[in-house]
Amino acid sequence: MTEYNQINVEHKTPKGVVGVFKNNTGEFIEGLQMDEGMGGLTKHSKESLENEKKIMLEILSDKDPRNDVILAVYENKIIGYITMVKSNFNEQWAKLKDDSVVELGFIEVSRNWRNLGIATRMLEATFKDGRYENNIAYSTEYSWHWDMEYNKLNKSEYHDMLLKIFKKAGFEQYDTDDPDINVDWANMLTVRIGGDVDIERNRKFILSLRKDSWKYGL
Repeated sequence: MTEYNQINVEHKTPKGVVGVFKNNTGEFIEGLQMDEGMGGLTKHSKESLENEKKIMLEILSDKDPRNDVILAVYENKIIGYITMVKSNFNEQWAKLKDDSVVELGFIEVSRNWRNLGIATRMLEATFKDGRYENNIAYSTEYSWHWDMEYNKLNKSEYHDMLLKIFKKAGFEQYDTDDPDINVDWANMLTVRIGGDVDIERNRKFILSLRKDSWKYGL
């Protein structure tokens, strides 16, 4: 199994220099605090800060080579994070049983640090060292998770903002008949095909996004 060294990329903002870390360990995360503006996973309650840190530690404790938690840190506080995990077995493309398919599960920036380019820099760091060039990475974006009220954006504006950020990291929006995606027009599936993914794996994944394709075999 390939070992990846921890990477720290500096990101300068008007509020100070933020460190963006990837290839992290549970021990590193244990030594950090959660910024008070985090907690979007469960509507910014005090418990949500503890739950989010617990999720990060659980992901890294799995020791799966596909798993990582990318962090944005300022003065020993986590002000943003991204999770990379093995594919969710509940989604229809998981039927492929392709170990190279990975999910970008969560992406969050603290309410205290938004609109400073931190999400873009975390995504950039996620794929910078080539760790996921042999992977198909996807992200499911559901409107009911979006912090639209705080950001003062409507659903369409939030959708467009997220898509713009993901496209900077090489993601594209893909059509699918997945029922959870299609329950709301603003939901979306974005996918990044790594540069080392062969044509056949690419083809099978794209076909798996529509249930009709399974009838005729992949």
